[in-house]
Amino acid sequence: MPFVGKMRRDANLKHLFTGPRTGQPGRPRLYDGKVSLRDFTRWEALPWADECMVYTVVAYSVSLKRPVRVVALVWPGAGRPRVEVLFSTSTTMTAATIIKLYRARFSMEFPFRDGKQFAGLSECQSRQVESLHPHWNMALLAVSAARLSQLQDQRACPLVFSMEDEKRRAYNEFFVGRILSILAVKPTDENCRKLIGELLTLGVKAA
Repeated sequence: MPFVGKMRRDANLKHLFTGPRTGQPGRPRLYDGKVSLRDFTRWEALPWADECMVYTVVAYSVSLKRPVRVVALVWPGAGRPRVEVLFSTSTTMTAATIIKLYRARFSMEFPFRDGKQFAGLSECQSRQVESLHPHWNMALLAVSAARLSQLQDQRACPLVFSMEDEKRRAYNEFFVGRILSILAVKPTDENCRKLIGELLTLGVKAA
């Protein structure tokens, strides 16, 4: 599977040699100089909707010891432009796909955070792979089910997901239902339903 990540601004990259072979004996030429992350004349410029300029090139990474697709996002500023260097181990992956996948990584961290804090993702005591995989799958499935529940709830639009908030809403709903069952009161009045709706969000906070 291809890996998408971020590189240092002083990453050691080399241009791949694409010229004709000389026909002379010996090892053919592989590289064509070091890649500059300040001069993008040898890069391919791409149109982009953001304020930044996007450049891409296929280069050889010395640290990874393999060719990679490199994408540079150059943000103009008063001083030196800010450069963000992304890469993919798949040289055929487009620059737009690399940027989209890397920007999605931050939102992908939240299911693992919620899984660890609220779904017991890291609490399995087994060392067998056959036991670890079902445990991890069920923990992440619980987070996905909670996220789906908030997606289907009109009150959560636009969605600001929090596993802690979902647990709080479920507890509040159970607690309010328990009180109403004891009092034998039916929430038929509009004001009563409004107050109950406020009670269901008691203690809920942003993610």
